[in-house]
Parts: sequence; C-alpha cells; structure tokens
Amino acid sequence: LYSMQISHMTKSIFSQMIENFIKLLEVTNTAAILQAQPNAQRTRSAEHAYRPESFFYYLTGIGEDNCALVIAPDTAGKFKTHFFATPRNETLELWTGKRLGLEGIGKIRDYDQVSDISCFYEKLPELLAPADSTAIRLDILEADSLQLIKAITASSSKKQPRQNHHSA
Repeated sequence: LYSMQISHMTKSIFSQMIENFIKLLEVTNTAAILQAQPNAQRTRSAEHAYRPESFFYYLTGIGEDNCALVIAPDTAGKFKTHFFATPRNETLELWTGKRLGLEGIGKIRDYDQVSDISCFYEKLPELLAPADSTAIRLDILEADSLQLIKAITASSSKKQPRQNHHSA
C-alpha cells in the first residue's frame, strides 16, 4: 500500500533537509529535478512491491510512485519547491491502496506549490528558466528521459539574460 511508505517524521525535519539542499543549489543557481522511480510491473495485472528511490525519499519522506519534486529559483532568485503528484482516484485505490493525492501531500509537507503530475512537462520549462543549470538523474525514468531533456531544452529558450549586479 502506498500509505505504508510515508515517513512519519515531522514536516520540520524534511523542510530542514530541503533547505540544506537548496543552500547547495544556490551557490551555482542550479535547479534540481528529483523524480520518484516508477513502479515495476510483475505481470499485466500485478506490480512488484514498490520501493521509493532513496534520495527522493530522503528529501520528501513520500514513498509514492509517479511523483516529482522541482527545486528552482524564481525570477527574483528565491528558491521554491514544486511537488508534482498523482491525484487520488478512489476506484483505482481499491486495487493499489490509498494515495496521498495533492491535498494529502499539501497537508503533510510545506511545498510552495503542489500540482498534478499530468502537467509536469508543461510547467517544467517555465520553472527551470530562471536557473543557470539543472541537476537531474536520467536513470530513474528511462522511458521519459527524452521528454525530460526536451523540457529542459525548452527552458533555455525562456531564459532572460542575467544582469550583472556588481558595481564598477
């Protein structure tokens, strides 16, 4: 069950881990895309027991598949957290177990924005545009890697030239 893989550690612990990670990203104005690994099919009608990807789980405490966390600077340079998840579907949950859904994730974690995973690739170029570079792991979602690369490339076309704030 998905609900069995949610860390019961407090919001503040995960907020602190993300803040520490953001400090590393701020040095080079780098955005990060963290994705939960997909669930592996055992047969046409059964899946293997899900094990969340370690780094994603370490930073989020959320053990659901089909999720992503984007940490990126906004146009003012302040880093924001954007979590993408699968909405709840009561019929599907009869077979797969309960999910947190968008509202549940919003209640247990302090992300700046929680959105439907179906709009992940659509929103990604805009979220990444203010960053100078992007950190990703392509090995997690091999099937979606090409789509991810296209979204990152599209963000390059939205970038504004950075202004040098150093006085002469």
